[in-house]
Amino acid sequence: MQLGYGDAVGFNIDFRGEDQHSDERVSVMCEEPGGLVLLVDDRAVPGGSPEDVMRARGWHQRIMGWWQRDFEEDGADGAARAAKMVVEELLRRGARSPDALKVTDVRAERGGLLALPGLAIAR
Repeated sequence: MQLGYGDAVGFNIDFRGEDQHSDERVSVMCEEPGGLVLLVDDRAVPGGSPEDVMRARGWHQRIMGWWQRDFEEDGADGAARAAKMVVEELLRRGARSPDALKVTDVRAERGGLLALPGLAIAR
């Protein structure tokens, strides 16, 4: 993927939580500058997940009910680390099958192209 300065691309992975009633979301974004950023919606957890638990999972900071992790400092290994973190978080939050996942809000600002061939998506 190639981005111009100030450009951004991203998508959400939506699924039913472990209780099968709550909607859960993990957001993946990449922008220049800034690089790859993950966000996980923690608002479905009463009182939010404990800070020590989320930090142990690799999340850096809580922002209004969401946990964020950026991979700007991870260089070339950042994408692989982010992908692993997304899968681990989805499993921890109750996603049990790829069939239960839905990709939403695929976006490429400034008319760019975001191709996600592993997800069979191009926008």
